Order: sequence, then structure tokens, then C-alpha cells
Amino acid sequence: MNLRPLLCAALLLAAAAPADAAPLQRWIYCPTNLLVDKNVDELATLFHRAGAAGYTHVLLADSKFAKLGDLDERYFRNVARVKALAVENHLEIVPTLFPIGYSNDILWHDPNLIEGLPVTNALFVVHNGAARLQSEFPVTFRGGDFADLKLWDWKDDTVVADNGAARVTDPRGKLARIVAKLKVLPFHQYHISVRIKPRISTARPRSRCCLRKAT
Repeated sequence: MNLRPLLCAALLLAAAAPADAAPLQRWIYCPTNLLVDKNVDELATLFHRAGAAGYTHVLLADSKFAKLGDLDERYFRNVARVKALAVENHLEIVPTLFPIGYSNDILWHDPNLIEGLPVTNALFVVHNGAARLQSEFPVTFRGGDFADLKLWDWKDDTVVADNGAARVTDPRGKLARIVAKLKVLPFHQYHISVRIKPRISTARPRSRCCLRKAT
């Protein structure tokens, strides 16, 4: 096989490439907490490695970017150190802003800025000049006092009755759930209150709501 024509074609393509083509950008992503001095020390090591390897940009993320007005001099001293490290290693810092999604950072100053869910046909009862929200029908858990666990729709075997409470003792990795179905109205708001008493520090009890459209 004659490789000479292919070699010539490759050389022609290389010669035709624009001499002023933009250099390749190499990025690293660094989510961190700049309030901690040790984290800045770790960034210093990483920046040195990245600069030596030819990286050009750092996408720097810190949740505290959304609340700079609440931070003290120590934080901004660390920020200045990180900026100096970037210059020293020929890296351009690109900070992450507008964390849309969970939006916890954006809502730090005022959680009421979050867009509320629509509510329709809510019942308000006026008494003594004040209108108070009232449910059209009572929404309660059958057996909510845990006196009779049979009133719940179902539970895992790891959940047992114990003097008016639902007790879970070392489930050894198994699920420990107790479930009830409630009838609610669409476009309404409900609050669920649960009292849980964990006796070990590693316990992580949770309550969850799953919605299903009525058929």
C-alpha cells in the first residue's frame, strides 16, 4: 500500500489549519469551602499541579458566594490567597453563580423569595376579623397515636408496638417503615407532624409523602 499520498494529504491539512486558532482550554472543577484554611492549602497543591500540567481555568464553587455579606475578614483573606495562587499558576478562576436547582444558597437571606405552589379553592373561616385556613375535611392518620398499629395500611416486621408507640430495635440494615394512605385535595397545603425519639446517634429517621392521583 502506498502511504505517500496519505502523508501528503495530512501535511496539506496541517498547513491549511489557521495559525490563530484559539488554544485549547483545560478546566478543573473545585467545589470547596473557602472559610476553612486547610481547604485553601489543598487548593494550593492542586493549582500547582494543574498549572504544571497545562490547565487554564478553574471552575470554583462555594455555597458562600451567595452570602458574602455575612462573612468575616478571614473568608476574604482566603479568597485573596486563592486568587494569588491562580495568578501564580497561570489559571483563570471562573466562580459558579446562580445555583438554580435546590436554590438553598440563593434563598439564604430570605426563603420567602421562593415561588409558592398554586393553591385553589382553599377554605378560609373568618372569626373576630381574622381569616384562618381550615381544611374542608379532617385529615388525620388512622392510628396516629400508635396505640393500634393494625390501623395503619402496612408496616415492616421490624416495626413493633410498644406501649402506645412504634418501636424499632436494631433492624440490622433492614427497612423499618410504617405507612398510611391519606385522602387529600389537589392544590392544597398540608403539614405532617411526627415525633421520633432516636436513642443512637447514627439513627436517621425520616418522614416522606408520596402523591398519587386518584383514579
